[in-house]
Amino acid sequence: MIERFLEQQPAICAALLSPQVRKSGSDICTLSETDISTAEKIASALKPMKDATLIMSEDSTPTLSVIGPLHSQLLHDTEAAGVAAAADTPVIREIKLAIHDDLAKRYSSARDKRMLYSASFLDPRFKALPFLTEDDQLDIHANVVSEAAALERQVNSEEAEVESETPQQEEGPAPKRRPSALITLLGKTFTEVSVVRRSSSSRAEEELKKYLEAPALSLSENPLSW
Repeated sequence: MIERFLEQQPAICAALLSPQVRKSGSDICTLSETDISTAEKIASALKPMKDATLIMSEDSTPTLSVIGPLHSQLLHDTEAAGVAAAADTPVIREIKLAIHDDLAKRYSSARDKRMLYSASFLDPRFKALPFLTEDDQLDIHANVVSEAAALERQVNSEEAEVESETPQQEEGPAPKRRPSALITLLGKTFTEVSVVRRSSSSRAEEELKKYLEAPALSLSENPLSW
């Protein structure tokens, strides 16, 4: 609304100063240059909040993963600008600090943070988590590995349960196959290699390593089609 007024401000002032309007009202007040300058600064201070709102409302595929980066960026910008920027007027500092204090109450629990940051990490656009400390990043990595391993164990358990409940059909003995010449010649020297079954955690850690090594996705691309 403030931006709209600033855009139309010349036309509004011209209309208020017209003789027709002056005749119908003697107590018409117009904004001073200081008022207009303050309005412009207020609009600039509120622009990050407007942009964040547009991101969440206009996105055709809104995801939970974008909340963590947006929230952290808004906290950082309002804290740094509201406290350290000497160029800000008292009104602007008060606005920014009020925004920061309100945002600081949001998603403040450890459970909410873990959920939001894990979702951001699983989004290839934000997987670097630059808004977190290195220790917090490692904590999120460990949490994702743990969740992935637990999910795989659950799926394997459910599949094993289904297989156990499915009646097994008796099959006749498999026909004997004649060993190939390669097996006959080299079978005594080269024994069959046994496959070492890795744990769910080790497989999850390997997938995590591959995921981190893959290039990040551009912010303009759709993470759901990655």
